[in-house]
Amino acid sequence: MPCPVCESAAEGKELLAVIASVFNQWRVSGSKVTCSDVCHERLVACLEAEYGTHYRCVRMSTGEEFRVPTRDIIERGVKERDLDQYPHWDEEDGPHART
Repeated sequence: MPCPVCESAAEGKELLAVIASVFNQWRVSGSKVTCSDVCHERLVACLEAEYGTHYRCVRMSTGEEFRVPTRDIIERGVKERDLDQYPHWDEEDGPHART
């Protein structure tokens, strides 16, 4: 599978469009998404610009809301059992944390 960062640059496509087109393949394969650390950082920067540096994650069993770094979601994935290591979402954070 080609690196989405390199593919978007080579074809003049928007990075988010390339990511959307191959997302399910990555999810199923569990493989590394980019070809280098430089491309990885560009991917993370693009996703943080689109979604913010933190994401509101909700524990489904209790409804508690946590402020999880977007980078952690991208690099490690976050499971419900992992949420306790993150701070609770404050109302001051607003509906989205684009910090």
